[in-house]
Amino acid sequence: MLVAQKILIPTTIVVQLALWASYAILIPKQSTMTLWGRIPQSHHMYYLLMALVAYVLNLIFILYTGGKRNTSTSTVVQVLICMLVYYGMQFFFIPFLMSQKIKAMRILLALCIIPIGYLVYVGIRMMKHSGPFQKVLILVSTIVPLLHVAINDYALYSLRY
Repeated sequence: MLVAQKILIPTTIVVQLALWASYAILIPKQSTMTLWGRIPQSHHMYYLLMALVAYVLNLIFILYTGGKRNTSTSTVVQVLICMLVYYGMQFFFIPFLMSQKIKAMRILLALCIIPIGYLVYVGIRMMKHSGPFQKVLILVSTIVPLLHVAINDYALYSLRY
């Protein structure tokens, strides 16, 4: 196992714990209007379920990269950077909603497409040295999160908020 792989998994765990802790502190204090704006309540469950699916798939890709043999240090570092940038930006999402900085929230969600999109590129490169099952796993675990971030988070949520 590469040193970068030994760093990727614990760093991912720490970042996730910090993000969930911040959400646990900030979200209960917010009104439904602050969190959802003009988005009808009937759509909330769709957004939450799709976010959960994309989140789990993204973590699967990160953990797969952290445990995959014959992965280059460069690939692991690129995944690490994308994870840090994407989840680092997520720390600003709720504060932007709380302060009603809607334009900043929209820009943030648009920028989130970049690191998630780059993971698709990294995944496609990883597929060259992967079996059929791994290729499907990589495609699904990178493309679904990208579609979610681009369509659900940015195009639907931010522009309807």
